Amino acid sequence: MQMSFQQRRRGIVGDVRQLKVDVDSYNDASSNEEPIQMDFDFHMDLAEIEAAEAA
Repeated sequence: MQMSFQQRRRGIVGDVRQLKVDVDSYNDASSNEEPIQMDFDFHMDLAEIEAAEAA
């Protein structure tokens, strides 16, 4: 199970890295606009989901 979780986590990290590349690319190409800021800390997202599930 540990190996499975590690593989899944690596996949998620890959998705997040691609999101960062996409946002950085957009911001670089749209220098006349306010840059999009992306928060990669998911603690609050997870807490909200867990709270909703517990309700």
